[in-house]
Amino acid sequence: MSSTEITSEQLVSAWRKLVEPVSDRIDQGIRNHRQSDVIVKVTDRAGAALAGVGIEAVQQSHACHFGANSFMLCGYESDRENQLWHDRYVQLFNYTVAGCFWPDYEPEPGKLRFDADSEPRYRRPPVDVVLDWCETNNITAKGHNLFWGTNNGLTPPKWLPDDAEQWRPHIRKWFEDVAARYAGRIDAWDVVNEFFQYGMASPTLPRDYGVWCYLQANELFPDDRLFVNEAQGYAWGQFKYEHSPYHLLIENLRNKGCRIDGIGMQHHVWGQLHQVTRNLLELEYRPGHELNVLDHYAQFGLPIHISEITVGSGGTFKDGEDIQAELVRDFYRLWFSHPAVDAIVWWNMADGNAFGNEGEFEGGLIRPDLSPKPAYDVLDQLINHDWKTQTSITTDGDGNARFRGFHGAYQFIINGATHEADITNDQNTITLTQAE
Repeated sequence: MSSTEITSEQLVSAWRKLVEPVSDRIDQGIRNHRQSDVIVKVTDRAGAALAGVGIEAVQQSHACHFGANSFMLCGYESDRENQLWHDRYVQLFNYTVAGCFWPDYEPEPGKLRFDADSEPRYRRPPVDVVLDWCETNNITAKGHNLFWGTNNGLTPPKWLPDDAEQWRPHIRKWFEDVAARYAGRIDAWDVVNEFFQYGMASPTLPRDYGVWCYLQANELFPDDRLFVNEAQGYAWGQFKYEHSPYHLLIENLRNKGCRIDGIGMQHHVWGQLHQVTRNLLELEYRPGHELNVLDHYAQFGLPIHISEITVGSGGTFKDGEDIQAELVRDFYRLWFSHPAVDAIVWWNMADGNAFGNEGEFEGGLIRPDLSPKPAYDVLDQLINHDWKTQTSITTDGDGNARFRGFHGAYQFIINGATHEADITNDQNTITLTQAE
């Protein structure tokens, strides 16, 4: 089907036919992997079971990480816009990508842009500002990234020596500076970003630089998770099971002694909607194919992050925002259903501030005026309603009350008193003592 001829109705119909064969698996996966049967036992101070006790079980947050990047935090011209961006963010997300791009955070040797009063840069808020915001709003941060070999001239810093083999002490010093300030404060790091973009901007890089970078990070960030992160074409597109380039990269790094704690799989569906129909319907973004890819990489026994998500709403379809919303719903349900997926991270939350020409795809969840698109509303429904548990239960004669709940942090309210506990796959029996 030619992308120049397809109508929006044909796209949606064809997409639904691809989703239908895996819909039962997705439903079962969400139930089996994201929920547990929970027993809440209530006792008195002497440990005796109490029957007939009413309990309100209210989920406060998710065990799964949902997020976006924080590049526009405090980045708008008015306080009203900054507050609205913040409000939209915290309504949905408990996770964020904190930018730590070397050239932007050390624009000159030794001149670090970590402090809150650092010189402003577009889409690059000081790291201290981001982490303070995270701590205030109970958001977990992932650092992106410690080293990026190339991205069309963005990295590495232009002040590095011409001879790439002389970069190592500079890279080491950069890692040390970041670790001295942030090791232990950030959940995870993309240590080396996009191995397979090698050479796009930098004609040479230090020999076996990737392995060397991971060995440095392992030493300097002992308590932080170290991730690989790769572009969508290699994560989903060039997939040949154990012969996939990404599989071989991960295997090679581990064989050379690198600590790899997680796998990042970008999901930028670059292009306007009418331009990407073949990728959606025939190639790497078919639902059955994505589940197959996730099944394969789950065999490494590592958490998977759907690490950078873009699904556009722009193009010739008059109902592009509605199509985006439908795709977003199906993708998020698919990813959430898979037990290996630890985080699902949209990229640019708002239109109007993407890098380069990426904005023309209109891949935000909210519009430039920060009003929500249908895709935002879809995620609000999933994250805050469909996948969040609130229920009333009563203890039986043995002092036990039962319910099935999504994993996360809960408040249990008994006679006005609040108790807190986490529900996970491994922790689903809670004992609470009722105050006299």
